[in-house]
Amino acid sequence: MAVQRQTGRKNPYCQGQKNSITVTYNPAGRPGRFEKSITVTSNAEPATQTLKIFGEVIPKTPTIEDLFPQNIDSLRMKSNQIAFNNIAPNAKGTQTTEVYNSSSASMKISFNEIPKFVTIKITPEVILPKGKAIIEATYDAAVKNDWGFVYDRVGLVINGKPSTNKLAISANIQEDFAKLTDEQKKNAPKIEIDNVNFDFDTIKTGEKVTHEYVVKNTGKGDLIIRKLNPSCGCTAVNMKSQVIKPGESTSIATEFNSTGKSGSQNKTITLISNDPTNPKTILWVKGVIQ
Repeated sequence: MAVQRQTGRKNPYCQGQKNSITVTYNPAGRPGRFEKSITVTSNAEPATQTLKIFGEVIPKTPTIEDLFPQNIDSLRMKSNQIAFNNIAPNAKGTQTTEVYNSSSASMKISFNEIPKFVTIKITPEVILPKGKAIIEATYDAAVKNDWGFVYDRVGLVINGKPSTNKLAISANIQEDFAKLTDEQKKNAPKIEIDNVNFDFDTIKTGEKVTHEYVVKNTGKGDLIIRKLNPSCGCTAVNMKSQVIKPGESTSIATEFNSTGKSGSQNKTITLISNDPTNPKTILWVKGVIQ
């Protein structure tokens, strides 16, 4: 709500003199009933007065553009990404998304460049003008054989012509520790890292810096490092052992290459393990490049 007003007026209003306060309410994104108040303070008696503005905002009817904001060659989509969120490493998941043919002609949809761990189809395959269809995708995490957040693409073929735009397929592959018994939790591994932050201070562009993160298993079961994923190709990592026995330690050798970079740097290394309490750890590589 915007209020246009004058404050700190030097000349007082004489008896009988009038002025006005303009109040503007912006209803964008605020459907339904509303009630707002404005407090006016003066040297009158009483010193404060409360003004109220109320009403009801009638929501607009959503357009096709609102319902299907993504546009790929007249094929409008609610999203150009199918997200499988959390999925167990040996599980399958299925997601669907609705699409709309915004053109004045029928549209035949198929797919290419399909990863082997994804099966995908559209029903119907031919979408009538101003008609809708459902894309259904199934993700096989066992075939993907990866960990953490993973991102792939599927090609779209519209009326026999491959589109330059692709459909994104994402998943977060992680173990379901909720199924562990109390005894299994008691005997689980526990990851401990000496310091998750590597600050290389200030270096010149083109220089390389190295560091070793020390990883210790303070739990009772074998600690398995499932994956090490640097956020940038400028960071190389190497681990001596991916299986750490209880009470033992290992190290992650890290090399940061500053070639082609300048200014403040904040890079990460995502570590995925079988520690049910802390399955994902973020290691930081920070510093300034001159």
